[in-house]
Amino acid sequence: MTQLDVAEFASASSAKAWVEGRLASTTACPGSSVFGSIDLGRYRGSTWELDPAPGLDAELVDGRVAWRRPGR
Repeated sequence: MTQLDVAEFASASSAKAWVEGRLASTTACPGSSVFGSIDLGRYRGSTWELDPAPGLDAELVDGRVAWRRPGR
């Protein structure tokens, strides 16, 4: 089973809180992977521009949300 949720927020802290809430409310089955990711950017007119700075990735580790930069 795969589920993808996408949402937009006015701040990174709001996005992190939303991801943490979604991950914390998820019960992973043995052998499954549960994770979240935040990409930073802005709209210029109707075009989304991704911020060149790396976003954040989150995963559940021992029932707690652990954040890290992508690739680390």
